[in-house]
Amino acid sequence: MQCISDTMTHTLAAIGPKERGHEYIQACRAAGLTHPILFPIGAPKQALTEIPRTIRELADA
Repeated sequence: MQCISDTMTHTLAAIGPKERGHEYIQACRAAGLTHPILFPIGAPKQALTEIPRTIRELADA
């Protein structure tokens, strides 16, 4: 964990609210990425409801 900086983490992933996810996906698409991969991570107890909800919210980004 100590080998991965916050800058690197935020370069490789969107961490935060859905607005950050939208910004990240739009930046990836602007760079030429045509099929961004969504892999939400959340609390295991809420994963069955939260992961599909997050994917739906980011699908139009």
